[in-house]
Amino acid sequence: MTTQSSETHVHTTESSNRRVWLRLSNDGDRVVVAFLAEPYPREVCFVEGRSAPFDEALRAQGRKPSLRFAFDVAIVDSHEVLVMEQGRAFYKLLSEVRAHYPLDSWAFEIERHGAARDPRTTYSITPKKHLDAGERSALAALPKHDLARIVGATRADGSDAAAVDRQSARSIASVLATLPAEAARRFCAWFGIARVEDLPRHRLESALDRLVALEIEYARTLRNPELVGEKP
Repeated sequence: MTTQSSETHVHTTESSNRRVWLRLSNDGDRVVVAFLAEPYPREVCFVEGRSAPFDEALRAQGRKPSLRFAFDVAIVDSHEVLVMEQGRAFYKLLSEVRAHYPLDSWAFEIERHGAARDPRTTYSITPKKHLDAGERSALAALPKHDLARIVGATRADGSDAAAVDRQSARSIASVLATLPAEAARRFCAWFGIARVEDLPRHRLESALDRLVALEIEYARTLRNPELVGEKP
């Protein structure tokens, strides 16, 4: 399966001898990884060729945000833990794949299709190996990155410790704002909350899955109004 996407980061280091980012730079580059944790969503804006966290100052300049997802992944052969960042299309594709191949039980081959800096670049996600109990245990024990810190965002924003951070809530709300008004009502009802900011942090991954499902559903019903009806 493939999706169109683009990468915003290159290899960097936390220290002089440790790389952080996973980058597939050229057409045909591929790697087999295991996904270690829920993704970290955030809104970014491209400024002078670089991505920056989207904030009120950028909004006031009339700039538009893009939704990005940071993933903690382990290279299966070496168990090196790196951060991969992709866009909404990649996340949608991953959601479709993991409906049949659970992320905690499979390793996946990610392959780049497109030359460096080609805006038409796509990525494929192919289930590569079913992980046995020993492999799953070893991967689960690997140290994880603080994705909020790595991508330059912060969770220390005064939000309730039990609730999703404000940046994630804002990203979710921005997607819901592009859908019919009832989508937000259904989203909140699904999680038993009054507003997106009240979403429990531990349900963030489920919330992203639900968000993708709503996007797919409304894309289908808006093309065919006869499919529209009362939704749960």
